[in-house]
Amino acid sequence: VLRVLADQFNEIQNYEAGSFYLWLRNCFTKATSRALFGSHDPFTVNPELTQILWYYVPDFTAMLI
Repeated sequence: VLRVLADQFNEIQNYEAGSFYLWLRNCFTKATSRALFGSHDPFTVNPELTQILWYYVPDFTAMLI
């Protein structure tokens, strides 16, 4: 998980003002799915799945706390 997060932080070139929460949420979603699925990670193959996941389960953040 930490390796994927570090790679995503290193990819930042020019950060546009946006939602830091959404960016961070997406980073952790990708890192966690990579840790769970390894090289067969569906979120890396199809990045749209991240948005679909959070649309499908909007209160998922509350369940994590």
